[in-house]
Amino acid sequence: MSPGGEQRSQQSQHNDFAIRPLALTSEILFNIVMCSAQGTVQGALAQGIIPGLAIGKSFGATASDLAWFPAAYALTTGL
Repeated sequence: MSPGGEQRSQQSQHNDFAIRPLALTSEILFNIVMCSAQGTVQGALAQGIIPGLAIGKSFGATASDLAWFPAAYALTTGL
């Protein structure tokens, strides 16, 4: 085996970006926070649909135009 090959195998085993395992309580807390964040975004979308329809109709938007309002919200929040 060449000296370079041995050095490469040692480097491949060492990863500076490795994430250490979380404790069970940390994982549970992380999942609760992530689900709450997603639920908050979904709730805001649900609260904006009815007023968005009323505002769109007041501007004379068609049904196909109104369909883009919730889609635009989803695109800006990353849903």
